[in-house]
Amino acid sequence: VRGSTCASGPDFVEFGGHTPCVEVRCGERLFVIDAGTGINAFGVHHRERLPQRIDLLLSHLHLDHVSGLPFLKPAVLDPSREIHTWCGNLDGQSAAEPLDRLFSPPLFPITLDMLPARFVHHGFKAGESLTFPDGAVVDTIPLQHPQGATGYRFRHGGRTACYISDLEHS
Repeated sequence: VRGSTCASGPDFVEFGGHTPCVEVRCGERLFVIDAGTGINAFGVHHRERLPQRIDLLLSHLHLDHVSGLPFLKPAVLDPSREIHTWCGNLDGQSAAEPLDRLFSPPLFPITLDMLPARFVHHGFKAGESLTFPDGAVVDTIPLQHPQGATGYRFRHGGRTACYISDLEHS
């Protein structure tokens, strides 16, 4: 992934030209982090191999981190799919209302609830641990960024990986 705007061409082959969308696997457990323009390629690549429930962890709601959401092929093509969004930078509120404002006319031709998949939005406060139905736990941390952001820590099989996206240095 790259910065705030997607880009194409030979200069971007090594590091990619999409805005943030990262897949994290903990054994068979899949997490998707952020829904930038890369989520389209993610959905096309995995199409039939994705679980019926997708947990999408949003670091924050700036456009470069959510602009690809309505282009996720499993959401567009599969009415049995559930996409659970998790957002921790809104003081416990879910991303439902901001995403509904963004993905609606006149800014976007349709609303997310018009897509075949069902969206379920969860809010939490960055710093809390998230526990998922299969028992997976993801730790979170607040990040210093305009309007806030959330970092995620994954632990599996004796290893740890962190996703720390936008961060202001002071």
